[in-house]
Amino acid sequence: MRFKHYMIAGEIFFSLVIAPLFLQAQVDTVRTIQAIVLDSQSDEPIPGAEVQIFGIDLNGESIALAIGGATDSEGKIVLTTGTAQNLSLQIRSIGYEPMLLRCGDNDSVVVVYLFPLETFTPVAEITGVRRSRSVEDGCCRVESIREEVQQHAPFTPSPVESLRRYSSCTSGRTINTIDNAGTISLRGLEPTRVGILLDGTPLLSGLGTFFGMSLIPSHALQTIQIAEGASSGRYGNGAISGIVDLQTRVPTEEPELNVSANVLGESSSPDQYDLNAGYTGLLGDVGIALFGSFNDHALSVEDGGNQLIRDYRRLSGMVKANALLDNRTELIATLLGGVEERTGSLEQSEVDNYQHHLQLNQVNGIATLSRLVGESGEITLRGGFSRFGVNGEFDLNLLEGGQSIFYGEGIWRDLSEGHDYQVGVQARADQLEGENLNGIDYSNQIFSLFAQDVVSLGTKWTLLGSLRADQHSNAGLLLSPRGSLRYTFSDAVSMRLMAGNGFKGEATFDEDYRALIGSLRWQPNNDINYEQSLTLNYDVTWTWSLNTSIAASGNLNFYYTRIENKLVANTDSLATGTLFYQNSTEPARLIGLEWQTRASIAGGWSASIAVALIDYRLMSNNGEWERLPFSPQLNVDGALNWVEENIGLTVESWGSLIGAQPLPYEVNGRTESPVHVLLNGRVEKQFGQFALFTGVLNALDITQSATMPLVQIGERIPDGSIGWGPAEGREFFLGARMRLAFSSQQE
Repeated sequence: MRFKHYMIAGEIFFSLVIAPLFLQAQVDTVRTIQAIVLDSQSDEPIPGAEVQIFGIDLNGESIALAIGGATDSEGKIVLTTGTAQNLSLQIRSIGYEPMLLRCGDNDSVVVVYLFPLETFTPVAEITGVRRSRSVEDGCCRVESIREEVQQHAPFTPSPVESLRRYSSCTSGRTINTIDNAGTISLRGLEPTRVGILLDGTPLLSGLGTFFGMSLIPSHALQTIQIAEGASSGRYGNGAISGIVDLQTRVPTEEPELNVSANVLGESSSPDQYDLNAGYTGLLGDVGIALFGSFNDHALSVEDGGNQLIRDYRRLSGMVKANALLDNRTELIATLLGGVEERTGSLEQSEVDNYQHHLQLNQVNGIATLSRLVGESGEITLRGGFSRFGVNGEFDLNLLEGGQSIFYGEGIWRDLSEGHDYQVGVQARADQLEGENLNGIDYSNQIFSLFAQDVVSLGTKWTLLGSLRADQHSNAGLLLSPRGSLRYTFSDAVSMRLMAGNGFKGEATFDEDYRALIGSLRWQPNNDINYEQSLTLNYDVTWTWSLNTSIAASGNLNFYYTRIENKLVANTDSLATGTLFYQNSTEPARLIGLEWQTRASIAGGWSASIAVALIDYRLMSNNGEWERLPFSPQLNVDGALNWVEENIGLTVESWGSLIGAQPLPYEVNGRTESPVHVLLNGRVEKQFGQFALFTGVLNALDITQSATMPLVQIGERIPDGSIGWGPAEGREFFLGARMRLAFSSQQE
């Protein structure tokens, strides 16, 4: 994004350090403009589109004001200005004709349709591993992973695998190497401290935390949105480290068929197969999206003289429909899920073999009704349900269980007079029941109210305040305030300061997978209090552009989180093979720094790098801060891409350096995992609507078993939960994809 090349250093220092201490509300006349940017052919939102406000000078010429930004994943942006008259919007996005649109003189909502270019000259686009970012709630940084999800879907069939191969800072981690159960974590915190959403609906917890995400095909995802930090203002329970929202594909007006196939293996004999198919279009006046995936994966690896063998077969899919009931009301309904069979075994040289066998099934349903009210208001009603079932055999331990989740919410939002009001009510019921659950079954309900206001204080300051109240059937009443302040130097530089409370009031089953499979006996604790956190966050975001082909953007983020009443396993009970959780008497604290830079370079080159420094510790009884398990102190992500539009060639490499992680107990003399590097590459060639791709995952052939066992064998049941690194070695993939778009318009 273009901006003036000069800036006074004193103004930067004042605005970043001094100005927040002397904030004074401005009394300028504030005007709010909301723009919604859509593709003229498909009606799909265009995320990352540049929107800038222009005024008229004394000579009648258009001049750019230092007010602008990028649209979010829904193609929306809200801008405020102290200038009320003679305003225009300039909207630009790569691959589309730019548009200059005159605005009225009052607060307004503008819907803009951009027309794709037949042939276009590339303009500056910030690309790389972290391609597009949007702003949520006016003050909170949100990262949107869009292109990577869709391009990598053929060889990353589940969201956990997609995030594991995408990033180490926002990571998916294997929590049991025998049956390949996996979860997602943020900022080094445990996976159960992140809120997992499906189209904005919290339908994944408990059993779904470990198994449910695998039954959501990556092929059906439009975007993965990641918001780090205290997100309790909107998302509440469990979102201590932030939220990950898995957003599914939306129907398109023009019919479109997508098919991809992929084979993957360690050598010339592939042992993993993936097939994906999807269709979007119109059925009468109703938009529909249909997606299905079949995955067959097998793995065999030597581990200290023992043989670890695991495989799974999975069939998953989604059907989605949306309809405009009238010009102010929209209804969206989504149904998705799947079935899966997993087998994992450890063939030991001296004792009987040990194996896991799981049959999983899941169905999720979501319905959303939105209606515009008045000139600037909107009411959204959303309901969802999830039913997850598992029939498992963990060696001699049988398990048959089911988890049911029901969720409903109503939210009123209004944009008027420089404010963005939101008021909402939410209700959620979660029940786990079944046979042979080792005493781990539960039923809880949460009823929640929240109110939030984002107010523009003049043309540069934006203030957010929210309060959330949750009545948890076990934890009681919990209040979670949240506040955020944003200062915009120009359309290129801004800073944010945020503080918020979070809490975790889920059932204790979420805490440890070992009790479910019988590796440890379970002893419940009925006197547990629920965790509460305080997070402070400060970040600076900048964008720089030299010309239409050389540009860069970045973000520097500092954060501090303090957690009271953290759940920890009693060490004396662990020594006897029993898992007994209790609240820590001392707090835990998380201190971190994240730095991200993305750059586009002439000739189709782009690059990105992200560095995360993490220090996650719990104060021991003797007053010392001790590091917690599986929290790396250093993570580095990087990517380098080259795209040649004229010949349809894409070359991509990406990788992660993952720092040492403390282990929960000593394994073969090691108390922490080694530092390791994961490196990947992909080449894709376009032939019109058909493409061939090939590449390598884990090119350096890094495996956990090279330095310590994938499965710890002791006097009790083998423990495969020490999953710090990959079980898979170097893997090559080869596949093809086809996209057919059928125009319904007359030539």
